Amino acid sequence: MVRISSKLGIIVLALLLLVVPALAACGNGGDTKEEPTKTETVPPPNDNDSDGILNDADNCPDDANSDQADADGDEIGDACDDCDDPDGDGACADADNCPDLANADQADADGDGTGDACDVCPNDELDDAQDSDGVCSDVDNCVYHANPDQADADGDGVGDACDVCPNDATDDTDGDGLCDSDDACPNDPDNDIDEDGVCGDIDTCPLHANPDQDPAICATDWDADDVENDVDNCPNTPNADQADADGDGIGDVCDKPECEGAGWQYQVTYISDDPQRPEENTLTMTATASGKEDIDGVSTYMIETEVDDVALRYYYHADMGLTVPTDLSAPTIYRDETHKGIVKETFPLYANVMGGIDLAVDRSYVNYEGAPEELSVGATWTFTSIIDLPTFAVYIENDWTAEVVGEEMVSVPMGDYNCYKVEKTKDDGCINTEWWAVDEDFCTPVKFTYSCIFVGGETQELVSYTAP
Repeated sequence: MVRISSKLGIIVLALLLLVVPALAACGNGGDTKEEPTKTETVPPPNDNDSDGILNDADNCPDDANSDQADADGDEIGDACDDCDDPDGDGACADADNCPDLANADQADADGDGTGDACDVCPNDELDDAQDSDGVCSDVDNCVYHANPDQADADGDGVGDACDVCPNDATDDTDGDGLCDSDDACPNDPDNDIDEDGVCGDIDTCPLHANPDQDPAICATDWDADDVENDVDNCPNTPNADQADADGDGIGDVCDKPECEGAGWQYQVTYISDDPQRPEENTLTMTATASGKEDIDGVSTYMIETEVDDVALRYYYHADMGLTVPTDLSAPTIYRDETHKGIVKETFPLYANVMGGIDLAVDRSYVNYEGAPEELSVGATWTFTSIIDLPTFAVYIENDWTAEVVGEEMVSVPMGDYNCYKVEKTKDDGCINTEWWAVDEDFCTPVKFTYSCIFVGGETQELVSYTAP
C-alpha cells in the first residue's frame, strides 16, 4: 500500500493519471478513431407505404402517394385505382356508355352504344344521320328529308318537305296522282270515266253516261262493251272482241295467268332450338308449279319443292301440348286457282321420337268463305285447317280469319315490291303473314312468315321468279 502524505505526492499522482492515458494512446499509433453512429429509418406504425399518410387515412395504403390524388373522387387514389370513373356512377370509363355523365343503369334504348343519359337521340340508333336536320328520326316527320322546322301545314303527321300533298291531310286517296283537295273524284281513280258528272265510286253505271242515275241503263251490260252480261266472258271489263286465247271461257283481259310452269326460289330463314345448330339457319327452297289437280272439287295448281338442306325443326301441337323434334324435308303445296289460297300441304318429315318415325303430314284448308279473287285493302275471309293422322289418333281442327290489313313496301333478295299484307289469324291467336305483290301476277307470295307451326317461326323471301 502506498501512502501519500504530502501535497507534493498528491500533485504527482494527478499528473500520472493524466499522462498514462496519453501514453496508452501513443501505443495505438497515435490516432484516435471513433466508430460512426448507425441510424435506421423505421416506418412509423400504420403507414405501410411510408408516404407519411397513415393507413387508415391513406387512399392507397400500399402504394406511396403523398399527394393523395383521386381524379374520379371514388376515395381510391389514382396510384392504385384500376377503374377510372370520372362521373362516379360505378361504371369504369372504358366500359361506361356515358363516361362523363352519371348513369348507373347504363340504359341504351336504341342500342347504339351511347347511353340514354348522354345520347342526343336516345331512341334513334343513327342519331339523325338520315337527314342531319337536328330532329331525331323517331320524332322526325320527314326522316329522309332535312326539315328542321318540321312544318306540317295539313297536320297529317307528314312534314311538308316530304308530303306529296302538303296542304291535304288525306293526300291522294285513290292513287290517281291528284291530291284529294284538287281531285273532283277523290275516291275514283278513273275520275268519272263516262263523263256523266257522277264519280265512278258512286255511279250506278260507272261505264255508261247516266247523269240521272237510272240503274236500268246498265242492267244488262255492266261494262258497256255492247256484250250483254249473261254472255260476256268479262262482264266487268270492256272487251267487245271477247278474245279468249286459252278457251277457258274467261276473256283474256280479265283472265288470271295460268300458274302451271311457273318457278321460283325462296330463301328460308328459321330458328332451331337444337343445341348442335346455330340459333338462326338458312336454306334455299326451289319451287315449281308442275300441274293442276282437283282436290275435293277444287281446281288447284300443285307446287313441288326441293330444299338444299334438311331443316331440323321443332313441330309444336298446341292442342296436344306436344313439341316434337323433326327433320323437315320439302313440302308439296296445292293452291286454289281462283283465289290462290292453300288447299292442302303435305310435309314429309322424320320425327325424332320413339326410335324415329317417318311421316307425311297432310294439312287441309277447307270451308273458304269470302275469299276474294282480287286482293284489296280491307278484304276479309275465313277458312278452316285440319290435320288428321288416324294412325296416331291425332285430329286437329282450327278456324282462321284472314284480312288484307294494308299495303306495304317489302324488300326481299329479288328486289323491292309494293305488297298487300295479308294476316291470317288462328283461333289460338297466332298469326301467319303473307305479302302479295300489288303490281305483279306472281303465283306465290313475295314473302311470308309462319309462326303457327314451328317453334321459333320461319320466314321465306323470294330470290327469283320465272313466269309460266
